[in-house]
Amino acid sequence: MEIEDSVWKNRPVGPNDRVRLVAEVDQGSRGRYLWVKSLTLVD
Repeated sequence: MEIEDSVWKNRPVGPNDRVRLVAEVDQGSRGRYLWVKSLTLVD
């Protein structure tokens, strides 16, 4: 999974936080890879 700095925005996210990710999925010879386009904290 790749999350660009412009999407992450240095938000403090811990193991008990829920997030919603919108991502583009690439399929390659080494498997699937996610390019995260948006990240939202969910209450």
